[in-house]
Amino acid sequence: MRSRRARTPLVLALALAPLLGTGPLPAHALTGEELVGTVVRIADSGTDGSPTTYLDLGDGAGFDLRAVGNQRLDRVAPGSEVTVRVSDADADTLRVLSVQDVSAPARPQSTGSSSAPHTVRIAMVVPAGAGQDANPMTAQDAENSLAAASQYWSDQTEGKVSFTLAAPVTGWYTSTYPCSDVGNLWNEAAARTGWTGAAREHLVVVVPRQAYTSRACDAYGKGTIGSSSAANGALYVTDTASSLWAHELGHNLSLNHANAVYCSASADVTWNGSTWGCGCASCTGTWVSYGDWFDVMGPSGQLGYGSLGVAGQSRLGLQTAGIRTVGSAGSYTVAALPVRTDGAAHGLRIPDPAGRGTYFVELRGNWSGDARSSASLTSMPRGVRITKADDSQSGGSVVLDATPTGSSTDRNWILTAGSTFTSASGQVRITTTTVDGTSATVQVALGAETPTSTPTSTPTAAPTSAPTSTPTATPTSTPTRTTSPTGTPTTRPTSNPTTRPTTTRPTSSPTPTRPPSRQLSPVTERPDGTIAVRRGDRTVVVRGAILQRYRAAGLNRSSLGLPVTDEIPLRGGAFTRFEHGSIYWSPLGGAHVVKGAIRDRWASLGWENSTLGYPTGEETAVPGGVVQTFQHGSITYSFGTGRTVVTRG
Repeated sequence: MRSRRARTPLVLALALAPLLGTGPLPAHALTGEELVGTVVRIADSGTDGSPTTYLDLGDGAGFDLRAVGNQRLDRVAPGSEVTVRVSDADADTLRVLSVQDVSAPARPQSTGSSSAPHTVRIAMVVPAGAGQDANPMTAQDAENSLAAASQYWSDQTEGKVSFTLAAPVTGWYTSTYPCSDVGNLWNEAAARTGWTGAAREHLVVVVPRQAYTSRACDAYGKGTIGSSSAANGALYVTDTASSLWAHELGHNLSLNHANAVYCSASADVTWNGSTWGCGCASCTGTWVSYGDWFDVMGPSGQLGYGSLGVAGQSRLGLQTAGIRTVGSAGSYTVAALPVRTDGAAHGLRIPDPAGRGTYFVELRGNWSGDARSSASLTSMPRGVRITKADDSQSGGSVVLDATPTGSSTDRNWILTAGSTFTSASGQVRITTTTVDGTSATVQVALGAETPTSTPTSTPTAAPTSAPTSTPTATPTSTPTRTTSPTGTPTTRPTSNPTTRPTTTRPTSSPTPTRPPSRQLSPVTERPDGTIAVRRGDRTVVVRGAILQRYRAAGLNRSSLGLPVTDEIPLRGGAFTRFEHGSIYWSPLGGAHVVKGAIRDRWASLGWENSTLGYPTGEETAVPGGVVQTFQHGSITYSFGTGRTVVTRG
């Protein structure tokens, strides 16, 4: 039996040896072999917003193991050395027959004894196939973003984690490699900056903003997921938003995304090893990547930071004194986030006695970071929240809707005073008794004293739904994720976003394809006035002014076809993508269809962030073509020449 081995037993090996390599080996060179390599996981790189696992062989070959449906390595810790036997391979992917051995180093419980800053090297790179911005970001911009992100993490960890620039920023250069070859993009920058991949050392590659908007790069930000808070890491960013930098550096520190699962009648969700389900047989569910809008590991960009949630703090293991593990029933007081070592419990960790997950209790209170996040969105009340360790993504979390409505834009997750959360197993019951902006008291009951067959929350206050297409305030974020927030964060501006093809608007998190618990008909009218459309394993919801425009067009019988995304908030508006076009909404311009060559030309200018702004009218006929008006101009398309002409003013 032939075998290939990594040159060294790498632990999150991101040093100068190619991370993802120059390309896969031919299939005939792999089939039947044993391969020994190191597991590397990259966040914000899956088409559904989930991380992608690679096997780094250390000899120039890297493979995406998720692309062929084999997810056995997705649960292996980054940095683990594994031996696999190849059963089949092709030019792009590796198929794994079995994982024969896994030997992951133990994750440090805490690096809190050291306050030495992590070191960072920065390169400003125009990837192959991308262009430079009209007003390029500067080295000073990059330094300022790093300083702000460092201040954020220092504040969140009481000085245990901070970042300092190790060398002058390497100025703009054009890379030999495109974003799609991110491993070599990083390797090239490592060689230019002197980055070695030592512990607590990070490589940041800054690429032009338009590289993302033009889809030359598929993510608003992308970073490796470390094995601990003392790990090294590599990442790229397409913006100077400091919360984006904080988000991607969070991945390097071992954190995954802060997600959400919305159920129609259940406050809890369960993971069966391959899919998420709701806590009752009749419930439907929607998975939302980056769905926790209060958490730095949720949407990032211009939305602001938000404290790192208790689940993430527990993962870092740096401030264990501020998180209390609950093993018995009783009354517990929780101080507001962020977590501190001030003698108070700033979060509760509650393992389910039935072994069906770990729950966290936190209070989003008066901290200014959460206030900034809340101010940029509407209808996001602060108070007691329940989150859960994300069993589908190591290092991630899921926020649970304490007042379930099934709507993926309902961001009222608060467990109000007098309300009770009951876990799917019925063996964890949490009741809020008192709450204000600085502390809350909750009553925890454990065990099967009062089992429930259909657990739900029983709020004393009616749930508050988040805005639809006509909000009184709009998020101030540019889409990411693969890492920009969306109405149903399917991709990130991040964290924090929906990926879009070259002719559709990109967003930093697509809605992951986590099957809900039952099938819906292709188009379902719902009692709340929205419509739900079944697309494969997920449900897309259309609402508000965008839905009104879609109805006027003829719904799925129109030329737009079926919706592809939920409503995605943008800076100053929102949009929903359909099979053959999009509907964009803004407070002044209203909701209008943008499609075809006019949409393509608008996209090339920068979408709603261009000098044209949002659409203000539909396509109308003119001699020899059609024209569409925007806030600050128009685009005319000629049938005869196939050309578009932009008029500004």
